[in-house]
Amino acid sequence: MILKNISIEETDKIISEIKDYLKPNFTIALIGELGTGKTYLTSKTANFIGVNNTICSPTFTILNQYKISNNFFFNHFDVYRIGNIEELEFIGYYDYLENPNYLNVIEWADKIYEQLPKSNLVIITIEYSQSDIKKRNYEIKKIK
Repeated sequence: MILKNISIEETDKIISEIKDYLKPNFTIALIGELGTGKTYLTSKTANFIGVNNTICSPTFTILNQYKISNNFFFNHFDVYRIGNIEELEFIGYYDYLENPNYLNVIEWADKIYEQLPKSNLVIITIEYSQSDIKKRNYEIKKIK
């Protein structure tokens, strides 16, 4: 699915398209250039599922975790600084993906594309709109 010319005020349209996947045991992979709104979409996603904290990108820590309930955690990854697969193993990346109580959102997912799960995955590619620099185009791929 492709949604074009979406303003920041219309980000709820994206949430509406992926809301059925915002639950434990799913991963949302975000791909886009610097400044396209990956962290903003992550923040709106977190708010939708009940995170009341301010969401900021874990660029240096790689992971921020938020507890939704006793059996539901929201994990926000920023893998921009990941240099190799061993670093993913070191932070326990695969354990997070395999945990049935975790919803994972991964910014800069194109850097680790081959390490993304093969199911229960939504890939969202965000690009600047050619008609308006303040708007974005979203391509949403759902992999069950």
